[in-house]
Formats: sequence, C-alpha cells, structure tokens
Amino acid sequence: MRLTVSPDPRVWLHIPNHLAPGQATTEWERETAARFAASPMAPSDREAAVAIAHAARAALDPSTGFGVQFWPGAAPVALLVRAEVRPPLAADQDVVAALLGDIPLAMAPTVEEITVPGIGAGVVVRFIAAGPDTPGAPVPAGIGILVSGELCAVRLLSDPTTTTMVGVVEEPLRTLAESMRVEDDA
Repeated sequence: MRLTVSPDPRVWLHIPNHLAPGQATTEWERETAARFAASPMAPSDREAAVAIAHAARAALDPSTGFGVQFWPGAAPVALLVRAEVRPPLAADQDVVAALLGDIPLAMAPTVEEITVPGIGAGVVVRFIAAGPDTPGAPVPAGIGILVSGELCAVRLLSDPTTTTMVGVVEEPLRTLAESMRVEDDA
C-alpha cells in the first residue's frame, strides 16, 4: 500500500522522512532552497528557509510517513504537519480521540466531517490545547484531519501553533487532504 499526495507547491513543502536512495540531505536542502528561490512565495532569507526545512525533517518521528510544511508568505515562517498511515479505524472507534490522542484540551474542539475520495470519510478538527499556567503566555492551537477507509486511516496533525495560523492553514490543509490517494500494491 502506498499513500500519494499532491501538495500545492506554492504553499506546501514536502518533508520526506526517508530520502530516496542516493539522495543526500544536502541535495534535498539545495533543492528546497532552489524551489523557494523560484517561488512567488519565496522566503526572503534563503538560509533561514533551508534551516527551517532541515529542522522540520529532523523533527519527524521515525514512524511518521512524511511531513508537509506550510509556508504562508514570503517570510521564513512555517508550520509542520505530520502525516501518518495507520490501520483502518474500527466502526465504533472515536475518530476525534484517534486523531488527538492524549493532547490536553482547553475546551471542546470544533469538528467537521470530510470525505477524501481516494481514502474514505473522516473529520477536520480545530482545537485549543491546554496551555501553560503562566498568565499572558500564548495558548497553543492546532488542526488535524483523520480519514479512514477500507485500506487504511491517514492522520494529518499540525504542530502547536496560533489560532490565527489554524485559520490560515485550514483551507490549504483540506485541499491537501483531498488530494491524497491510497494505492494497493497487491
């Protein structure tokens, strides 16, 4: 089974967890820098762009299939979204709990249904995590999508971010999710 995704290169950078055979990290970094240098959304600081992309790749857990990094503008500011392929959910399984796991929430999340033609049905969840007890400290927010079908479930979950960034990334993340397809190698 293989998951394919078609991220919009104007706003998404594909972060591979495993490089193709023979592809060195420095080669991937050069390709990343060149891609952003040629993009109308290019970060103004090419070195910062490479550093952010490299840090995102280093932050991926070995079990994560891949990541995508959202670059909403010309500044080197990015949001990492991790993608995981899992076994299909059981019919009685709580989809929101399967998506969020043990993330402590400050309030009930906002949940909407989504259908990804190449995979199945699921949810888009916007949430505010329980934040630090420090007055005035930013409260982390996030967004995730979990879809499940006959072959697998796919979980897309953002790193902690701001509520503003959740609003900015929501539509591009939905579009990205709708581009996913699962191919059975059998």
